[in-house]
Amino acid sequence: MATQPGRLNPYKLGIELLRDIEERWNKGQFGSEYEDCDDFQKRRLWDQQLGLGRQKIFEVRRIHNDVTFVDTFLTPDFCRRHNLFSFKYNEQHEAYEIESREFKKDQGSPVVQSDQFRPADRPGERRQLPQSG
Repeated sequence: MATQPGRLNPYKLGIELLRDIEERWNKGQFGSEYEDCDDFQKRRLWDQQLGLGRQKIFEVRRIHNDVTFVDTFLTPDFCRRHNLFSFKYNEQHEAYEIESREFKKDQGSPVVQSDQFRPADRPGERRQLPQSG
């Protein structure tokens, strides 16, 4: 499941998120104690050897649809590790450039914000997918 430069394969994103969930729940990298830890090195090495990853994946598959899955498990750490950034068309350079490296949970899921994670056809425009009810 390769990803072309400048495009994000939603299936690849899903698989990588599931791998991330399995690793995090195996190591205990979740919950308030982990989230409250401000020491980057300690978080990186955090491993309580809980082995709950496979169980969590089955729970996630049972409870979540595509949009709630991404909204719930797409984390700032995951975005940084996978270089997921917000892009915007720069008319001066006539090219898409990184608009932001910040993780903004309040702007909604990238699944809902963009069509297949591709830049919009017109400069400065963002595509919107119809929201399913």
